[in-house]
Amino acid sequence: MNIYPSAELIWQVGFSKNEDIVPSEYVDASVPGAVQLDWAKAKGMPDWQYSLNARQYRWMEDVFWHYKTQMPDIRGEQLFLCSGGIDYKYKVVIGGETRFEHEGMFTPFEINVSDVEAGTPIEIIVFPAPKQPITPGEPLRALNRDEIIVSDVGDRREAAQSAKPAVSYGWDWHPRLIPLGIWEEIRVEARPFCHIKQFEALYTMSNDLKTAHIEFNTMLSFLGHVRYDIFAPNGEKLLSTFERNIDLEEPLLWWPNGYGEQNLYTITASLVDDSGTVLDVKSTRIGFRELHLEVYPGAWSEPDTFPKTRSNPPTKLIVNNVPVFARGSNWVNPEVFPGTITYDRYLEQIKLAKDANFNIFRVWGGGIINKESFFDICDEMGILVWQEFPLACNNYVGTKEYLDVLDEESKAIIKRLRHRACLALWCGGNELFNGWSAMTEQSLALRLLNSNCYIYDRHRPFFMTSPLMGMAHGCYLFKYQDGREVYEAMNNSDFTAYTEFGVPSISPVENLRAVIPADELFPIEKTEAWVEHHGFEAWGAPNWLCLETLEGYFGKAETLEELQANSSWLSCEGYKAIFEEARRQKPRCSMAINWCYQEPWMTAANNSLIAYPNTLKPAYFAVKDACRHKMFSLRIEKFSHKVGEKVCVTPYVLNDTSDAIKKGEADIFIEYDGKKEKVGHFVYGKAAPYENFAGEKAEFTLPDIKANEFTLIIGDGDMASSYRLLKVK
Repeated sequence: MNIYPSAELIWQVGFSKNEDIVPSEYVDASVPGAVQLDWAKAKGMPDWQYSLNARQYRWMEDVFWHYKTQMPDIRGEQLFLCSGGIDYKYKVVIGGETRFEHEGMFTPFEINVSDVEAGTPIEIIVFPAPKQPITPGEPLRALNRDEIIVSDVGDRREAAQSAKPAVSYGWDWHPRLIPLGIWEEIRVEARPFCHIKQFEALYTMSNDLKTAHIEFNTMLSFLGHVRYDIFAPNGEKLLSTFERNIDLEEPLLWWPNGYGEQNLYTITASLVDDSGTVLDVKSTRIGFRELHLEVYPGAWSEPDTFPKTRSNPPTKLIVNNVPVFARGSNWVNPEVFPGTITYDRYLEQIKLAKDANFNIFRVWGGGIINKESFFDICDEMGILVWQEFPLACNNYVGTKEYLDVLDEESKAIIKRLRHRACLALWCGGNELFNGWSAMTEQSLALRLLNSNCYIYDRHRPFFMTSPLMGMAHGCYLFKYQDGREVYEAMNNSDFTAYTEFGVPSISPVENLRAVIPADELFPIEKTEAWVEHHGFEAWGAPNWLCLETLEGYFGKAETLEELQANSSWLSCEGYKAIFEEARRQKPRCSMAINWCYQEPWMTAANNSLIAYPNTLKPAYFAVKDACRHKMFSLRIEKFSHKVGEKVCVTPYVLNDTSDAIKKGEADIFIEYDGKKEKVGHFVYGKAAPYENFAGEKAEFTLPDIKANEFTLIIGDGDMASSYRLLKVK
């Protein structure tokens, strides 16, 4: 909370080829924002989302950008220029004197400008985007979901010696556009001479969760007395103290979505003088909870024969002594230019995650560390955050220069977020232990991150990367490259956590019309616009449009709308198959986190549940259905069936609640051609709290169906589930 008087700063921005050359032209700048958007608006450049227009913006990553404003006329005992972050390497020049220099977008700064007169020029010079030199034409080492096509504009390897989010260098769902500029708030604040520089409240819980041991960490600009006031979630004042360490008895606990209430306490620190006059106030919110990771039952006895290797690491979340099955999605930037992300933008998407029965976001290491409002809302809505540092799919070689930047950036990130109730665990980054990244536990960057997390937030879990041994990423198709359907692949898999998986769908037709030239829309052919928007060449040999798969199941579509509907059908059923199968594999499996939640621009096809800017795909509703806290579920062996063929299903009760589900019965039905027939009966025993119940496999013969589809249904009421399958000749 900022209570200090501040003055609005009016910014302009221009570019030059050198930091010492004054731009020949300045334009109005929106702050927070991005230089690309400011320049494009002033010059009437075409919409970067449409067709190939993003390519016109690429030159802007290779010049120096000069922001300028003036020192405002503001009164105060002390004045500070404060910013939450600037992207990426920059220096602050005030009255011709360099007052601050930094590399990295996640470290805030404040500069004492009490000596600066009103009207004095303030300039922020933003350097070109960092680029690690790569060998032209050098192939990426291994085929994986995250591969991009290497072109004359470079690729993600250019980010390998910086803490710049690698995604903006190009990915299979993100354009090659590298944001630069002032992406967080910046202001001049007037503060009293004696003020609170920093304040946080950290705690540990007693084993019985009855007592919170709270430590107040406060830094003052000068000596003073600090009073701490604690307010209950309902606003009631509970206590007031000048002690730095206290015990709070019987606190109301904070719970993830679906497991209880998100109780948040407000704690204020008031700086008072000897007469009791309040000089300064800061506040924070705390959710009291205990969280740790455990291995699945029996894990320590595996492998059970010699020669032996290590057992799988823990992935089972325990919150307040309760096992939590992590149901959620991979969060990526909701905008290409993160400076444009607002509270409302976060709110609309996180609210949808809560409504979808999610309780976790894996904040992927290729993207940004989100703004404060993201974590505010996750705290309020009970969405746990798996937070990765900005490393992804690269070998981040531990040079001194890189480690110095990573050290400073990671410390700032940890200290900013460690008080958050929603913050579940730290992770070094995305897909670092594999052939295309070639990092190991001995890599200095990961050893540094592990060390900093231990020093500054030692009680929170830390993963080196995702996936670790026992965990799984992929696949990202309904029909795998080896010919298996998602049903067969998932039903025969055996992992402790599925932290990336996807089933792509073609984007809503209105989005396609907004970015693909009308004469290229249908029939779909491989044009530059379709490639630019990731329909083709996004991931090796297959493509996210999956045209061959769609034609193999449904034949040639007559319209774009028909093609998109068929694509959504596969995405819906594929996602349900994966989420439900992951849940059926509990307790060995403890996480189902799909790739991905949203997208930052209009793609042609993607694995996302939400199309840009905030259009819910049909798959969103299918996943919402598959993530209900308690439900009936059918393990299905395949998608398409012939008349007269045996259809095999295995029924389950899935229970992620604190309530036992009493034993009972449920019927299995088939709906087709306007008919509904019973084809099976499920007698289930008691499903204990947080446990499932598996039934016996059921078989029936597919009747003579005239339509090309049929639906299987198990149970009725709120726990009922349905599956839309294909009849083929």
